[in-house]
Amino acid sequence: MTFSDLIPYLLDPEKLESLYEQYNLDREAEYILVYAIEDLTLDAEIVFFDPEETDDYLIFEKDGVKYVQFFPIDHAIDLLDQLEVRGKPIKQIAKRLLKYRIYDA
Repeated sequence: MTFSDLIPYLLDPEKLESLYEQYNLDREAEYILVYAIEDLTLDAEIVFFDPEETDDYLIFEKDGVKYVQFFPIDHAIDLLDQLEVRGKPIKQIAKRLLKYRIYDA
């Protein structure tokens, strides 16, 4: 899954629930972090981590692979409203979230 592929899940609570099930994410966790493998790009492959595993670092390495944090899932959902991007094309939303992460976060 890429960062752009994640956007529809962030927009729809039912899809988000299926994402949690598909990736066996802990709904009881304080939050789930979304990390890109290697670099922050729209087409970056993403993975999900519990903050205890990453110590919430923006960049961390595991098994020789560098991971760069996008956002916690809940924060990304909140940003959709703050940035007023709901209803826009998926690519445009992904670009805006990425731009926010790089320049504002």
